[in-house]
Amino acid sequence: MEKLVMKSMNSNSNPLQEFDNIADRIRLHSQASRAPVLIVEGVSDKRVNSQWLPEADIFPALSRDQAVSTLREILPSLKIAIACILDEDFQRPVLSELEHARVAYYSGRDLESAFIRSGALARVLLHFLPQHEDETKAREIVDQATECCRPISELRLASYRHSLGLNFDRIGFGEFFSSGDHSFDTEGYIQRLCQIRENEDITPEVVTNLVTDVDDELGPRGRDILKVAARLTLSTNPKFRGNLADMLEAALFSTSWVDRPVVEKVRAAWSLAA
Repeated sequence: MEKLVMKSMNSNSNPLQEFDNIADRIRLHSQASRAPVLIVEGVSDKRVNSQWLPEADIFPALSRDQAVSTLREILPSLKIAIACILDEDFQRPVLSELEHARVAYYSGRDLESAFIRSGALARVLLHFLPQHEDETKAREIVDQATECCRPISELRLASYRHSLGLNFDRIGFGEFFSSGDHSFDTEGYIQRLCQIRENEDITPEVVTNLVTDVDDELGPRGRDILKVAARLTLSTNPKFRGNLADMLEAALFSTSWVDRPVVEKVRAAWSLAA
């Protein structure tokens, strides 16, 4: 019992949410409201999309899987204007034709990368750099952070495509960046991933060969780029105190940029209920 209590206390989410059925809440809500419904992956997505799509009643899930399962449960039984926005991540979920028409993906791997692609991160970074630096330096940091994260992105993509089962969540990648030029130790990172995988067939050599065949069009996850960009920014401003990665994310989501293709896809999905 003690372990269960500690788990709940340390969790970032409300323990009651584990028993929450979002589909039931949407059914009840639709009886009192005619506003279009939008399902998103989490609270950050809700905050951003409430600015992009103010006409929507937004329901945040606890994960992408829960968002998809909620849409899947609602569609056959409830004829309402409903859509769902997901992170592209490294593998799209398998959807029916009916579900596919109601799902939109951010312009990048995730919500964060959509903002980064817009140039918003460089503009935000400028406010955290020393006064003598300009936006050119900020853009350099974003570009360098993106390139630093590219090996991680390629490894994740190879793991999904070839069902390698590499557990990226068990390893923090910060320790694999050099403190000098901030280059990434890809070889060491692969070795550690294979060590915790504990499968004789999945060796560093096998993983390295599979990565060379990866065509990563979307690039790294935005959340990874934010962490590295914060690290690079702190190297220019060592007197800064605080969790810069979290601050950058909050500032990024507060910008006025809008992911227009996503907004258009959502509104098109809502029109299907007409």
